[in-house]
Amino acid sequence: MKTSNNKEPLLSTAFSTSDKSTIAKPSCDDLINIFNDPFVIIDRHYKIVASNKAYQNTFHQKNSIEGKFCYEVSHNYNSPCSQHGEHCPLETVMHTGKPTTVLHIHKHGDDEEQVQISASPIHDDRGDIHYMGETMVSIVKEEKDPQLLIGRTPAILHLISILHRVAPTQS
Repeated sequence: MKTSNNKEPLLSTAFSTSDKSTIAKPSCDDLINIFNDPFVIIDRHYKIVASNKAYQNTFHQKNSIEGKFCYEVSHNYNSPCSQHGEHCPLETVMHTGKPTTVLHIHKHGDDEEQVQISASPIHDDRGDIHYMGETMVSIVKEEKDPQLLIGRTPAILHLISILHRVAPTQS
């Protein structure tokens, strides 16, 4: 059973059925691989605890990504995505204790992909949050859609330039 930082396992190893027999619960890997879309479990320190095959394939990872930082795998950054102008779903989930959905640009080698990320807290028996589950869906867009407001598209860059002119910041 996989654990992170010597905490309790994500799942118990067995449970009793109605006829009092004991059978093994599905493993964390068994459960996350039922998702067709990329899915990952991340701890509060940005470390990947588990990922499904779709997530590993999305980021062309042949070796295990468990223990790597989420921002390292998905963005090729050396620090959290929030320090690079992106909204970090992990920080939101850990701060609010509630699910969140964000739009991100992920890197796959030299290619970039716009994705919608849905993230939810994973509570332990006491209600504390040590992990977050995250699924991602690729945003299919019209090629060179001038109205798309995400990342570095012409429309969002134009909007940012207007906002900067009317409300300049120190950042």
